[in-house]
Amino acid sequence: RLSSPYDRDAHYGLKRGAGWCGYKVHLSETCEPDQPHLITNVHTTDATVVDSEVTEQIHLDLAGRGLEPGTHVVDAGYVTATLILTARQEKAIDLLGPVGLDTHATAKQGLGQEAFTIDWQTRTATCPAGATSVSWSDQRKPNGTPITRVHFAITDCGPCPLRASCTKADGHRYGRS
Repeated sequence: RLSSPYDRDAHYGLKRGAGWCGYKVHLSETCEPDQPHLITNVHTTDATVVDSEVTEQIHLDLAGRGLEPGTHVVDAGYVTATLILTARQEKAIDLLGPVGLDTHATAKQGLGQEAFTIDWQTRTATCPAGATSVSWSDQRKPNGTPITRVHFAITDCGPCPLRASCTKADGHRYGRS
């Protein structure tokens, strides 16, 4: 849809309730306490581009000029779990910023993912009621993001007194996933 008769590439953007027609600019700057703060990178995008979609490109731009940071401090828009891992493993950059809240329906009801104990070595999870997961598998979302899928037994979830605040699983094969 055409947003501006003067600039065909300008698009309507919306962030935190504020809307505009145009672009987004992503600035990087140094922040050493004993040095001047200097802008080291400017990256401009269409207003519809989500901030987290440019984090890797910003790292590539900085690396191309030998300016990659050891720690990259960003706001919440530039952080995902995948980006944190990718920056650390592939670029030796500690991506530091607030990670988004768990927005799954169960988190809003009271028993979000943080209520479970995860044992990565044994590949098991334990629920707040003490039940241990019955399956663990590494999968990928349709967009390619790797995820770990954990299932609990319906025999544990079915009679559990916490069920109403934990899962809406229909109970055919598994309890909470």
